Order: sequence, then structure tokens, then C-alpha cells
Amino acid sequence: MNILYIAYSCNPFAGSEDKIGWCVPYESSKTNKVYVITKEEQREPVEKYLQSHPLENIKFYYVDIPNSYKKIFKGFMYSGRLNVWNKRALPLAKKICADNKVDIVHQITPVEFRAIGDYGKIENIKFVCGPLGGGESLPNGLKDYAKGHEIIEFVRSGINRWYRFKMRSTGKLNLCDYIMFANRETREFLGLGENVPLVTEIAADEVSIEKRTISNDINHELVFLFAGRMVYRKGLDLLFDAIMEIPNEWKYIVKIVGTGPEFSHLKHRCESNSLLAAHIQFMGAVQYSEMQREYELSDVLIMPSMRI
Repeated sequence: MNILYIAYSCNPFAGSEDKIGWCVPYESSKTNKVYVITKEEQREPVEKYLQSHPLENIKFYYVDIPNSYKKIFKGFMYSGRLNVWNKRALPLAKKICADNKVDIVHQITPVEFRAIGDYGKIENIKFVCGPLGGGESLPNGLKDYAKGHEIIEFVRSGINRWYRFKMRSTGKLNLCDYIMFANRETREFLGLGENVPLVTEIAADEVSIEKRTISNDINHELVFLFAGRMVYRKGLDLLFDAIMEIPNEWKYIVKIVGTGPEFSHLKHRCESNSLLAAHIQFMGAVQYSEMQREYELSDVLIMPSMRI
């Protein structure tokens, strides 16, 4: 089968969406002829990987957009950049489909419903989209953790509703032959039923997953690990409040890997509280190549995010 993947994020040396955009086409190329369209910024890491790991049945193409759009569409306006990129990528996608008799176009990244391209308009192909996310909102009980960021949540909610209206009025979802969602919230936000499948947006190959035995030694100090960007929606203040409820004599540590705009606030909070200071270790930024080791040294991975 010939498959064209639209993978805006695609990097063999990174995690998160970059990992999804890389692993799915990579694994698919083992049994199919694969083409990948990604952003220009991914050219260097992809070609670096290919120099030492030549691959068969997979070919990469790169699409760029003017820097002016990159400067305008940032933060919660990032969807604008993605849609500009999709428009730039569409003519190339049409050409690849025509020249190589592509059977399926699969938009794998970005993982957000606001940036579905018009690839379903390409004739004689099936268009697969997802897993899609982005329709989540902060639960009412957690809105206090967004203090100081209310305007972001308000604007984001308005943007989501606008894109939902636009998709309904244009019938964009009807151009998708098959849709997958990353979570129930986005599926429900777009008004689709339970027959539309949920698929995790985590991508990992077999080599990355190894069985590991956790010690049953009662003297073993449990190691919890958080890895991610330090922004308010990642829920680290929520995590710290939960830690405050744990008896101080329990043997455990919480490793915090990452940096971001909330780093100074979170570190100051820990330094100002003896219980938090005794159990939390800030690791800073860790290279992706070193993260496997961090996972091996930890017992539990924590994901306290309030929304994606």
C-alpha cells in the first residue's frame, strides 16, 4: 500500500508530537511504501538520522511558511500557523498522490482538531485523520489553578468554538473517511458519537518499552517522575498540593524534569516549604537521549495535566 503521512511534527530525536510524527510513518514503512510531508525545521534532524540509518520505503518532503506567520501565530494562536502550513503542503500532497498512486493520506500531526487540512479533497484517495485532541477545557474544580491565565483559557475557548462552527458549516469532517480521537472530551466537543474510535497519541517502538521489576523492599525509596514543559496547565501546583497531603515520613522523591515559564514560581514554592523541599528534586532540562535512563531509574510516571 502507498501511504502519504502529513506530519507537521516529525523528529527521530525528540518526544511528544515529534515522536508520534516520526514513529507512525517509520513503523508503517516496514510493510508499506511511505511518503512524509513535514515542516522545514525537521529537515536537519531527519536527514541526520538517515545518514546513519538508511531506510527503505520511506521518503521525506519539507514545506516551509514565511517567518511573518511564525511571528504572528504563537502560543494559543498556534493553530493559525498550522493552517497556513497545511495550505502550503496541499499542492505538494496532490502531486505526490498523482505521481505515486497513493492510496491513503493520513494526517498524523498536529494532534489538534483546529488544524485539519483539506487533504480529503484530493481525488481517488482515502483521507484518515487523527488522533485528534484540543477540545478539552479545564474542569470547574481546577480553575483556581489557572489564576493569572484566565484570559488564555477564555480566548482558547472562543477559538475552539469558532473552529467547531467553521468545521460544521464547511463540512470539513465529512471529507475524512476515517477519524480517530485522542480523548473523549474532543470527540464530545465536536458532537461525535462513541462509534468514533479513541486512540492514544503516544508513539513508542518495541525497543523503547522494556519490562522492569519494581523493588518490593519496604526500605526502597519510591521515585516519582514528571517530565514536561513547566506551564500552568501541566498541573504542577496541583501535584504539589497533593504532595502536601502525604505524611512527611514516607520514603519517596519526586523528580521534576523540564523547564518553562513556571519554573521560578515552582522552585520558589518548594524552597519556601520544608516538606516540598525534602521530597522534590528539580532536574532541569534533560536531553531526549538521556530520558530513557530517567525512566529506568523511576518507579512511577506522573502526569497531572489539567488539560492537553
